[in-house]
Amino acid sequence: MDEIRATAAVIAARCLPQANQIARQIVADQHAALRDLPSDMRDVEIAATARHGIRLFLALAQGHQLTGADMQLFRDRTAQRVDEGVQLRDLMTAYYIGYRVIWETLCAATRPGEEEALRYLATLQLNTLEILTATITEAYLAEQSALMSERRETLRTVAHALISGRHDQATRYDVELTPPYHVIAIRISTEKLPTDQPTRAVATGQAIMARRTMRSVQREFDALAGHPVLTLLDGQGGHALLPAQPSIERPLARLSTRLETSLGAPVRLALAHAPTLADIQPAATQTTRVAAITEQNNLPSGVYGIRDVLLDYHLSTPGDSADELTALLAPLDEQLLETLNRYLACDFDRRRTAADLGVHANTIDNRLTRVRDLTGIDLRTAQGILLCGAALTVRRLTR
Repeated sequence: MDEIRATAAVIAARCLPQANQIARQIVADQHAALRDLPSDMRDVEIAATARHGIRLFLALAQGHQLTGADMQLFRDRTAQRVDEGVQLRDLMTAYYIGYRVIWETLCAATRPGEEEALRYLATLQLNTLEILTATITEAYLAEQSALMSERRETLRTVAHALISGRHDQATRYDVELTPPYHVIAIRISTEKLPTDQPTRAVATGQAIMARRTMRSVQREFDALAGHPVLTLLDGQGGHALLPAQPSIERPLARLSTRLETSLGAPVRLALAHAPTLADIQPAATQTTRVAAITEQNNLPSGVYGIRDVLLDYHLSTPGDSADELTALLAPLDEQLLETLNRYLACDFDRRRTAADLGVHANTIDNRLTRVRDLTGIDLRTAQGILLCGAALTVRRLTR
C-alpha cells in the first residue's frame, strides 16, 4: 500500500504544474451551471476557488491531512453563492464538474503500470467528494436559513409598520410595496390545552401550537399569492396584506376551509380593501373588529366583509360604519324610502302602511320585494328588520 500511495503522490506531482490550466478548464466547463454569475466573477473568484480545490486534492494525494481550515474557503464561497441566488443543484453540479476535470487530468498523467495508484486516487476522490458535498450542503442550508429568517423578519417589520399606520417607515426597507392591498384579518378559534398539566408543559405546548399555526397560515397565503406575503401573525391569527387581485373571495374561502381542516379549528377571514399604503391601518382596524364579531357570533369559517356584520359592527362601534349603512339604501328612490319608513312606523303592518300611503296592500308587498332585490335587506327576517331600522335611523340623523 505504501508503494501505491507513493506512486499516487508521483502522479499528483505531475499534475501540479497544470493547476492553472486545469482551473481554466473547470471554469469553462462550469459555464452552463454558473451562467448567471458575472463573467469577471467566474474568471477570477471561481477560478481561485478551483485552484484551491485542485491544489488541496493534489496535496492530499501526496499525504496532506485534511483540516477544517482547508474547507473554509468552500464554506465562504457557498455563502456568497446563496446570496447571489445560485441554486444548490447548480452549485453542486459545478463542483462535480471540477472533480471530473481533475479525474481526467489524473488519468492522462498516469503511466502504464500505475493503474493501482490511479484506483487509489479514485477512492481518494470519492472520499473527499463525500466530505465536500456534506460541507457545501451544510453551509448552503445554514446560509439559506439565515437569509430566509432575516427576510421573514424584515417582512414582519414592514407589515407591522403598515398595520400600525407608519407607512413612511415601511418604505425604508428593501421590500417592494405595490398597493392596492387586500387587508385580511385572520381569526382562529384555538382550543386551550388542559390546565391540569404543569405550567411549563402548558406554555411549551401553546408555543409549539402557535408556531405551527403561524407556519400553516403563512404557507397558505404565500401559496395563494405565489410569493412571500406581508403578515403579522400570532397563535390566534393576525393580519395578512395580499396584493389586490380580482374575485379574491372564492380563493380566500377555499383557503379558510383548508386551514380549518389542517388546524382543526374554525378559521374566519375578514376582508377590506386598501387603495393606498395610508389606507392599510384603518382597513386593518376594521377587519380586526369584523373578525372578532364573526367569532363572537359563532359564524362558520369563511370570508366576511363589513357588510356581512354591519349591524353588529355599527351598534358596537358607531362611526365608520355609518356610511356603509346609508349606502345600503342608496339604490332606493324616495317612494321606496317613504314606504320603508311608514312600514316600520306601522310596526310592520302592511295593511296599515297601505292605508297611510293610500295604496293597495299588494303594492306594499311589491315595493318591499323591490327593496329586497335592490339592497339585499329581507324584511321578512329579524336581521333584515334590524338592519333596515338602523340604516334608516343613521340616514335620518346624518342628512
